[in-house]
Amino acid sequence: MNTKETGDNFITDEMIMNCIYVVRGQKVMIDVDLADLYQIDKLYFTREVIVNVCHFPDDLIIELNDEDFRSLGKQNKEVKRLTSDRNVRIAFTERAIPMLSCILDGDLVLKVNNRLIRIFYLIRQLMDQCGEYRTYQ
Repeated sequence: MNTKETGDNFITDEMIMNCIYVVRGQKVMIDVDLADLYQIDKLYFTREVIVNVCHFPDDLIIELNDEDFRSLGKQNKEVKRLTSDRNVRIAFTERAIPMLSCILDGDLVLKVNNRLIRIFYLIRQLMDQCGEYRTYQ
């Protein structure tokens, strides 16, 4: 398993893969998990996304609704706690992740994004090998 040191913390591939969910039939990552991985304040993260929403076409981000929250809670009990305040929770598709590097500063954001992109690519390869991968619509 790959481990990448970021400051005093370690981010493993498994930690990243545990932050990938399925919402409305798409693999996504939610804002609170991404902010944690980038080691930035969640409110700052959300504010930057809202201010720069023009960087994200509608098919790249999903504003979560109650049904989405229920689905996330079924996929991971911990996510219920993370999303309990529900201050405009946003899910980012695989194609939205690289765009976050455009609006967030820092070497850590770039390093984490590179890892995220590689992991999504690995997941696609594995699913393709199993015959389960579907192309983007």
